[in-house]
Amino acid sequence: MKRLFILICFTIAVAAETATAGSSASAVRKGNSAASKGRYDDALAEYEKALVDRPESPEIIFNKGVALYMKGDFEQATRMFEQASVKTRDPALEAKAMYNLGNTAFSEGERQKGSDLGKAIDAYKKSIGRYQSALKIEPGMKNAAENIEITRQILKNMLDELKKQQDQAQQQQAQQQQAAEELKKLIAKQEKAAADSKDLAGQQQQAGDTQEMRDKATDLSGKQTDIRSETGKLAEQMKQAASSGGQGKQNQGLDEAGARIKDALDKQSGAADSLAQNDPAGAAPAQDQAASDLKAALDAMSDKKQQQGSRQQQKQDDKNAAQQQQQQQEQQAAEQKDDAAQPQQNQQQVELDEDARQLIDEESADRKDRNTVMQGAYQDVDKDW
Repeated sequence: MKRLFILICFTIAVAAETATAGSSASAVRKGNSAASKGRYDDALAEYEKALVDRPESPEIIFNKGVALYMKGDFEQATRMFEQASVKTRDPALEAKAMYNLGNTAFSEGERQKGSDLGKAIDAYKKSIGRYQSALKIEPGMKNAAENIEITRQILKNMLDELKKQQDQAQQQQAQQQQAAEELKKLIAKQEKAAADSKDLAGQQQQAGDTQEMRDKATDLSGKQTDIRSETGKLAEQMKQAASSGGQGKQNQGLDEAGARIKDALDKQSGAADSLAQNDPAGAAPAQDQAASDLKAALDAMSDKKQQQGSRQQQKQDDKNAAQQQQQQQEQQAAEQKDDAAQPQQNQQQVELDEDARQLIDEESADRKDRNTVMQGAYQDVDKDW
């Protein structure tokens, strides 16, 4: 499986030949040694000692960024790599700094992907731009070219997932609207059934217990059973809509409505039984209560707070859709630019045969795996002090 290349190198800082330079070099070497063993706090302490004598050294600042990155402090690592890229006059170190800035942006994208897709997309876009900057400085940096393709594939999958979420939200909203219309019809039927039971109870008081009265009660029992069957089907549809829509204010409304419909079903069963036993006077209160429960279910679905939540969700969906369209346009433009300006990269592109979401998960799942990738990349570049 293809994964992001995290080839971050430690280097020995360059300094003038002074008495303090030797102590700085020693501190850097100790820091590199500690970092290579995973003791990043110790490494940072040594780099800080070295920076006392050489505060403007891009190499020491670079190494500090590496240790911060490995600790997971991507924000501070970004600052260090940015400083190193500006301060250095060595194109090779500048390319490494830009490459590592691509890694920090990618890691920020990982951090945001579970909570804010918009911010994650922006971070991945920034990551691609930094890898491209590294390639401009050092065109032969194959890992940067491959990371660009990996990140682009991740972006594509994220945009596809965003579109899927938007479609699900729209589908759920349509299902909820349909359920509300069905509820209104059921409420009208239930209210009429209650009124019919009250009328029959009045007729029984006048005519007594006749076969005609018993036949009417049986007929009303059948109609109440049909209403209950329709109510049960609607409850199942709403349950499926709630389960397919994830979490959110709309689902809270569906869940509450489902609970009230369940109460209505119990009342409807009792009313049907009472009518089957020729007791319309006993059925009517249960039917009234069933109608009230159905109205409460409708209110739960159309509550002003739920409507406000739906409007906010729609605004967010519109914003995400705009970001998706903009991202697609920018990505196409970037690809066209790369094809025109850097044709040599075409041979370095890689095809991803695994789901990009797995690439993200593998990149952040195990720090030991990340260290294994980096061990072979550690190097000390000895220079004159």
